[in-house]
Parts: sequence; structure tokens; C-alpha cells
Amino acid sequence: MRKQKAKWDVRSVGALLIGITLVGITLGNGKIHYQPALKAQAEQQRKIELTKEQEIEFMLKSIETEVAILQDNIEMKRKIKAIDEYFNKNNSGKLKWKGDVFVAIARLYNIDPFRMVAISVHETTNGTSYAAKVQKNICGMNWSYDELKLLKKLGYNPDIYNIKVYGSVDECITSLGFKLRKLYKDQWGLETLTEIQTKYAPTSDTRQGLDGMDNTIWTQSTIKIYRELEAIYNKL
Repeated sequence: MRKQKAKWDVRSVGALLIGITLVGITLGNGKIHYQPALKAQAEQQRKIELTKEQEIEFMLKSIETEVAILQDNIEMKRKIKAIDEYFNKNNSGKLKWKGDVFVAIARLYNIDPFRMVAISVHETTNGTSYAAKVQKNICGMNWSYDELKLLKKLGYNPDIYNIKVYGSVDECITSLGFKLRKLYKDQWGLETLTEIQTKYAPTSDTRQGLDGMDNTIWTQSTIKIYRELEAIYNKL
């Protein structure tokens, strides 16, 4: 049986064209209305990704901070151990077992604890001086001019060396740290032991201390002590 060819009349063709047009419009409208939705979804996804990135970044920074604190604590413990080992080795009188105080104050003011110790050991003849034992002064600090005026008004006459009296050794260590940072480093720009001597123990001051020493050997003595502390620290 012979197949009959499909006959397309004007109405059929017109209907087909209209249908295609309507489908095109529908799809077209669908795309037009769907694009903002896709964009919003993409933005939301990006926000989620950014949030995750921020969380990861925060977490990594937190880890870095914790590691830094841990490393800092390890370094602090090593320095405390080195200082206490030096004090015990040299039977350092009032300075014994003060390593933790030196390191804590040095950390507070962001200065080198070994410099503080070197100054204290030299100024007190290894923690055994009269000033260290009686006046709790382990840094050779003198009364300031204003302090002397006030003391004299109160009827107190300091000794001929004007050695300052402290309530405790810890108080004196704190005072030393404060002055080395706020006065010597920040105000005068003096940080190394050689630089510090120019103000702390100037060679122009020819008075001898109670131990018979004068300021001409100050730098040599403090640097020697500092290097001994470093040697102990490096072996730990």
C-alpha cells in the first residue's frame, strides 16, 4: 500500500509556527527570569565559600598564634633555667631563683633578660652586696634628685651612695625593667650594654662602689656575665 504524503495546508503550517514561537518565548522568558536566580545562587555560594575561607584563615592564624605562644613559652623556660643555673653555680645570694622574675619582667617590657641579669650581677657583686641583702636593691639604682628632696623633708638621710631602698627584690627587678625600656631604650635609644653604660654607669663618675669597683670595668664585666649566660642557654 502506497504511503500518502503528509499534506500541509496553510492552517497546519501556521499552527506549527505559532507553537514554535510560543515555545521559544516560553523558554526565552524562562531564561530571562532564571538568570537572576542563578546569579543569586552563585553569590550565595560565593559567600559560603568566603565564609569557609575566612574560617580556615582564622583557624590557621589561631594555630600560628598558639605555636608562637608555645615556642615563646619554651624559650622563656630555657632562659629561666639558664639564669637560675648561673645563679646557683655562682651562689648568687639574693638573686637565686629569681630567673622567672627576670624573664617575666623582660617579656613585659620586650627587653633582653640576660642584660638585666648581667647588670644586676655586676652591681651587687653577684647578689651578695649590702644593698642587695638589706636595701633589696639589686641594680645599683640611686634615688633621683626629686626623691632625695622628698626624703630629706621626711627626715630620712640616705647613705653617702644614695642607694635606693626597695620593698622587695622583685620590686627592684620590675623597676630595672621599666627604666631599661621606657627611659634607656625608648627615650635615649640605648639598648646594648655598651650603650647603656654611657648613662647607667658613666666613666666620668669616678666614685668607687662599696665593692671597691668603679665604672671603668662596667661594660667589660657585664658583657662577660652576658656571654656566660648565653653559653649556658645554648647548651640547654
